[in-house]
Amino acid sequence: MAIRKASPDTDQEARSLLQKAIRRGNAPIVRATFRYLVAERDELAWLRTRLAVMTFEEAWPYVELVSFGRSEAEILGHYLALCRSVKNKDAAGLGSLAYALSQGDQSVLNGDEGDWFIRVIAKAITSREKFWAWVESEGIPRNEEARKLAVRALEGSKKAGWPWDKAFAYATALFAAKCSLPMLESIPTDDTSEFLFWIAIDKHTPKGKSTIRAVAEEMGVRSNIALWLSFYLESGVCSHLVESRWWEREKRWRFSKLGLAEGEAEGVWARLRPTVAERLAVDADRLRQRISSYLSATQAPAPQLGSGRKGQRSLFGEEATDGTSSWE
Repeated sequence: MAIRKASPDTDQEARSLLQKAIRRGNAPIVRATFRYLVAERDELAWLRTRLAVMTFEEAWPYVELVSFGRSEAEILGHYLALCRSVKNKDAAGLGSLAYALSQGDQSVLNGDEGDWFIRVIAKAITSREKFWAWVESEGIPRNEEARKLAVRALEGSKKAGWPWDKAFAYATALFAAKCSLPMLESIPTDDTSEFLFWIAIDKHTPKGKSTIRAVAEEMGVRSNIALWLSFYLESGVCSHLVESRWWEREKRWRFSKLGLAEGEAEGVWARLRPTVAERLAVDADRLRQRISSYLSATQAPAPQLGSGRKGQRSLFGEEATDGTSSWE
């Protein structure tokens, strides 16, 4: 698979900031960062492509509402809607576990009903066409909302570059096929609290990665542990997150792989966090300054999100064995 590398002119910290502000429900920061990326970095094409992937990762049920439009106003409106949505990380959790299995890591399997879901998505990563044929012919119930969501997942998967991002899309389609859809909910008010800009300079940015590694070495913590903890316990944190059992399963698996006992991860990150934040303070202030002129711009309305769905079936496979198929 050919993956395009980011241009040297790409502001990776601002790209990261956009997603962190979405996770924390901070609409003013989302709006300002979006406008900075368009006006000063000519990133509208990236923003259009990234919208689907970010929705799979942060709140998969909302992919149904993503139109993949081309206008700046429409794309910004969807980012703001995603920011104001209640988050659901199950597609990210299942997709990550399935990607690990596709790479041969059997430790993601627990011997429970959830293993079926992981195996299906792991197989989809290498057999995409067969997976989508199965979804269309067997998986989708006669429900228009579920069908629409699965079609949007298919469209969005084509915009994903990394295989784990594609796995998030496949997980969304599987949820549409096998689970009742969760209710769509929005956050009552925007989060306007002071934003911690340093959390955007994380393991996905060169400065964040080098800083976290350096602090970890000084404190006698393995760098891979520090990098993953910074993600799960800081930059990946969402406000208004519904119960996301697949996300929690992924975290438990990852911490176990890192050799961390239950409850140990939080203590290790608590030791590292103050120094990491201090070392990134200057860079965080520079990032804040880059988008500051866009913070007072006229606000754009977000599209109205539906809230008519009721109920949510468990996403751990209670319908996974009804009938037979090549995916079981």
